[in-house]
Amino acid sequence: MSGFLENMRCSECVDWGEKRNTIASIAAGVLFFTGWWIIIDAAVKYPDSKQFNHSYHACGVIATVAFLMINAVSNGQVRGDSYSEGCLGQTGNLVD
Repeated sequence: MSGFLENMRCSECVDWGEKRNTIASIAAGVLFFTGWWIIIDAAVKYPDSKQFNHSYHACGVIATVAFLMINAVSNGQVRGDSYSEGCLGQTGNLVD
């Protein structure tokens, strides 16, 4: 995604550098919401298992669990800067 917004034709007009992560997060959230909206709409429209197999919800459930797991890790932990963020603070640091 880093090269996507840099190659836009109007990159001189707008500074996308600092807003790139925000735009990518909003786009990902909209796509995630849209996927759940479509699957719930299909389940309501076709409540019978013969018309719509409800095992298709498994993809959305796994994606939601992955979404929560990814967002549970702070940026500081990913970068290795410090262990001061999070609910445990520095007491959650098991590596010396």
